[in-house]
Amino acid sequence: MKDGEICDRKLQQLVSQGVRSSCFKDWSFDVIELVKSLGFKDERTIETNLENLWLPIALDLATKKKR
Repeated sequence: MKDGEICDRKLQQLVSQGVRSSCFKDWSFDVIELVKSLGFKDERTIETNLENLWLPIALDLATKKKR
């Protein structure tokens, strides 16, 4: 499978499953670790911001890209 196909498949999974997708879980783990390394300590706040702010933005962009 080509990289573009893998990316499209992960994007579809993210769009259809949101925070329940393995793609989101893998990605959010990496982002949380990065943000914590920058000095932010409250992991729950980081997770909430990812789920309530960044995920909807990413899904909106992905949907618009597909059109």
